[in-house]
Amino acid sequence: MSNSPVPPSVTSTNIMVPIQSCGTPAAQPTLAWEGMIEHHPCAVAVVDDDPEVLESFRFVLELAGFVVHTYGSAASFLASSEPAPHCLILDHHMPAMTGLELARALRARGSDVPVVLITAAPSPAIVAKASELGIVRVLEKPPSADELIRYVGSCC
Repeated sequence: MSNSPVPPSVTSTNIMVPIQSCGTPAAQPTLAWEGMIEHHPCAVAVVDDDPEVLESFRFVLELAGFVVHTYGSAASFLASSEPAPHCLILDHHMPAMTGLELARALRARGSDVPVVLITAAPSPAIVAKASELGIVRVLEKPPSADELIRYVGSCC
């Protein structure tokens, strides 16, 4: 390893990793969703028009052990040939078809898949409409990883 300074165009980051010493385990943080892999292995579909949101939800949910399928629009979800998911996460504000409109279309087709609606502004009107459609939860965007995993896990 060289002792030369890091060039100004490179960002360096220190990463702290717990180390086991002499058979004594290092202290590990405990997450609310730890162990979810054994308890809730199920398929989740995420529909959001923001690719960064899709990727972050995929990362968090796959890390927790869920099988995740992502869709950039309601139309792409409806056109999918994937089997019905155990849980559906819908962004409310999407172009062409909102999350509530997609949930309504699915209910009209006879689907009873549990839905979690994600919205930046969970107004009482949105919560009431979601309830009428049997949506299990409306979460404010962005939800915490623990909150997201807890509600997705409850759907499975």
